Amino acid sequence: MKGMVREKAGGEKVNQLMIRVGFWQRIFPVMWAVLLVYAQEAGAVENPFDQANRWYQQGRYEEALQAYTRAVQQFPHLGKNSLMISSKIGICFFETGQYGKAHRLFALLSRKPSSIRDFLRFYQIQSHLKADPDGMPIGTLRDFESRFPESPLAPVADSLLGAYYLEKGMLDSSVYYYRRVLMRALRPHPAIYARLFRISLQQGAFAAAESYAKTVLQKFPQDTSARAMYAWLSERFFQTGNASLFRLLFDYLLRSGQLSRASDLLERYASRWGKTEMFYGYRLRWLYQSRQYRAVVQMVHQKRRYFRQQRYLRDADLYLARAYLRLGQRKQSIQAYLQFQKRYPRDKLAAEVLWKVAWLYEEQWAFDRAQKIYRQLARQYPRSRYGTEARFREGLIAYRKMAYRKARTLWEHHLKRERDADAQMRLRYWIAKTYLKEGDYLTYLERLGELARHPFQTYYNLKAYLLTRDGQGVHQRIDSILWNIHREQLSVLPHYLTELERCIYIQEIFGPRFLELEYRYLLRNGPTEDWQFLYALGELQERWGNYGRAFRLFRRVFFQEFVKQDWEDQLFLFKRLYPLYYYDLIMENARRWELSPALLLAIMKKESAFETRITSYANAYGLMQLIPPTAEQVSRQLGEPLKNNFQLFDPARNILLGSYYFKSLLKRYKGNVYYALAAYNAGPNRVDRWSKVLSTEDDDFFMENIEFEQTRRYVRVVMRYYWTYSLLLHPGRVPAELLVFPEKIVNQMESNSGEELDETF
Repeated sequence: MKGMVREKAGGEKVNQLMIRVGFWQRIFPVMWAVLLVYAQEAGAVENPFDQANRWYQQGRYEEALQAYTRAVQQFPHLGKNSLMISSKIGICFFETGQYGKAHRLFALLSRKPSSIRDFLRFYQIQSHLKADPDGMPIGTLRDFESRFPESPLAPVADSLLGAYYLEKGMLDSSVYYYRRVLMRALRPHPAIYARLFRISLQQGAFAAAESYAKTVLQKFPQDTSARAMYAWLSERFFQTGNASLFRLLFDYLLRSGQLSRASDLLERYASRWGKTEMFYGYRLRWLYQSRQYRAVVQMVHQKRRYFRQQRYLRDADLYLARAYLRLGQRKQSIQAYLQFQKRYPRDKLAAEVLWKVAWLYEEQWAFDRAQKIYRQLARQYPRSRYGTEARFREGLIAYRKMAYRKARTLWEHHLKRERDADAQMRLRYWIAKTYLKEGDYLTYLERLGELARHPFQTYYNLKAYLLTRDGQGVHQRIDSILWNIHREQLSVLPHYLTELERCIYIQEIFGPRFLELEYRYLLRNGPTEDWQFLYALGELQERWGNYGRAFRLFRRVFFQEFVKQDWEDQLFLFKRLYPLYYYDLIMENARRWELSPALLLAIMKKESAFETRITSYANAYGLMQLIPPTAEQVSRQLGEPLKNNFQLFDPARNILLGSYYFKSLLKRYKGNVYYALAAYNAGPNRVDRWSKVLSTEDDDFFMENIEFEQTRRYVRVVMRYYWTYSLLLHPGRVPAELLVFPEKIVNQMESNSGEELDETF
């Protein structure tokens, strides 16, 4: 391992400052000498560059420029020799409109060897553009392209060239450079497609315009340019009658929630070509998306015989089954689902349809029929994920019917054939539970003990580890290791400062927007096969407060290098994979609402991976992934109305609302964490329905009978994160909701066999 450094936690204030300042020693030797004096004086005199840097980071460039000027007068050798300070002064010139000065300074800096010459040269060009918009240095931009072809700024330069040629009416050249942007950009922007679309229309290149418009409708349906492209494409469809184009237009309208426009499109189609088979097929889909379920049933019964194409027949049969279910007609829904699977056994949804039928039978307590469907599912689709689940649930039905020996026999049979490690742990855990139900506590604890040897592998291993404790440190070796994690932390960053020098300069001088370009370029072209490089990059992101990015890098290190290794070989990663980001905010809200900080950290880790400015496919925002209606409701309850959705990107606001909402769910479900987590993911109304169908005090059993696989997985994962955080924050302590259970088992065992208990412990 490349010289990992152990950083001891704690220390005096000056020592902490020295560690922080030492980070810059290899990058900025002169500044290091100055700050060393400052560190030795322990803050007695403020370094003249500190205030300038603070204003610079706040975007107060006028004040920063004045402060830098005073500091350079005091330390002239520093201003002359420091690339970082000189570059920041250049940016201050640029941002305050002093483009001539910025151009001259960047021209001087870009001639010197450095790791950021492309950025300096780019700002030299930008300064020229601002100073003389009509005299754009087109040759300079082309020169930039040839000198820095691998720079992450190359697509930006291409975009500038495209805009220049577009303004001059040189459309072919503009198209050339905009296409280069799409080929070279790490994340193509819909605005580039929109420009190419407009240029193609000007050139009369309608096929190219259609291609660009289709891309926007498919990849960026929410973009503002999509509506104009839809209008043009719809007219083109009515000229050509292309069926695939109609499908694209209709899909776009449904994906973007424009149901009324989708209806208008259908009516316009019917007025032109009549009510054809395609019209009825899409009309049926529109009715279902509009939640007109009775109309769906009526239409399928009336029009199915007119369909000839397999596509429309298949959709009609599927929508019929779904509509019956939405209307609460479960018997008809089951029959329709079974008919669908019989007609289309190779359809991509066939296995899922059988799975749904089995669940519906279970909800009606028709366990024998459900078991029959599970056997059919496992036999017909053995390699699908539903086939694996079906084999497990066949045993779970026997368990539910209190046939524990039969359940154990089924699970042991499946265990011999199961290849997935997580599925094996799940089967082993439930096999152990059958012994508990039969009163064989010694065998139960023995089986749990086997799982507990690898406590952090799965939810089931970790729960087995916690259940086999007595609260006094039965697993002393593991407790000792967890304590040691708190005492030291491993770092490789000092050994990769040279490789990451460019990143550091870009962040400090040019800011997060340009750092994002460099970061994505590094992940695509950097030495990412070297896990220590990724780890060092994660440390750097962590120091800058880019917690979501840092966590994803550490997680990538884990999956790239350590996922197949024993958990004890991964311990140096634990504090990185289970970080305490935003801990002050977490503790503040945990105390305020009487919640476990470990639980809030676990929810945040699962929901957003600590990324603040993130939006999910379900339109959930921020660290704790709140959807706007829930956030608005909670904000009103707290007396702090939500002004706009962007407020949910603020960590303090998001954690406040998310923690309060979760506390309300815990209160609703009388402190049951499993129920509250399921409601946080799937909504309380669904959890209320599930709890009525299956009333149980067994949290594992409730979790396995959650209807949605995504929610079942969510609850398992968050509980594992929660318990792991609990152990990291309080080694040796069992989470409160589990402490009572092992004590009850021990008491039962003492009453049955005191001698056996002594031998076991």
